[in-house]
Amino acid sequence: LTNPHLQGKLFWANLEFVPIMSLPLVWLLTLRRIVDARAPRLWWQVTGGAITALLVASVFLNPAHLFCGNPSIAIVDGNPALNYDYRILFYVGFVPWAVIMLAVGVALLDRGMSQTPFIFRRRNQVLLVASLVPMVGLAVYLSNTLPWHSFDPTFLCVSAAVLLCGYAVLRYRVLDVVPLARDALIEHLAAGVVVLDACD
Repeated sequence: LTNPHLQGKLFWANLEFVPIMSLPLVWLLTLRRIVDARAPRLWWQVTGGAITALLVASVFLNPAHLFCGNPSIAIVDGNPALNYDYRILFYVGFVPWAVIMLAVGVALLDRGMSQTPFIFRRRNQVLLVASLVPMVGLAVYLSNTLPWHSFDPTFLCVSAAVLLCGYAVLRYRVLDVVPLARDALIEHLAAGVVVLDACD
């Protein structure tokens, strides 16, 4: 934000795309573990990792200017902002990929609402909102309804989603092994379990 030069802003903007393009896949794989209490399938991870790597490579290589066209500096309220000038690889590559990953995550959480015990439903609701917030930001940016054409609210929405995830981790122990194990084992037992004391 403070760099006044175009090349400097492009450097940081491109660097930001590494976590931005990795986040949808990481988020989906994490939700799979949280909701289903099991590791995602290997082909999910390999295919998703390959697509993410190709998207990141397209940012830095920018073949035939298909990801970034003619970037420029735009003055917003007296401050220099980067007008990235997204091209076709952004709109037919990254945007569908991110939306699909987030939508599948929302579907996992929605399914988990009815299948998980009541004590985990509030956790899923918080994670569901965290999944929807970046999608709203992206939709607002693509609809071009904001008065600041160089401002992308998606990144701000991702920050809000991270805060929601932090709340879920602290309040509902999302990453704890104990509730996940309880959900996976005890809550899905078909029959009761009798625990005998070793002293008996």
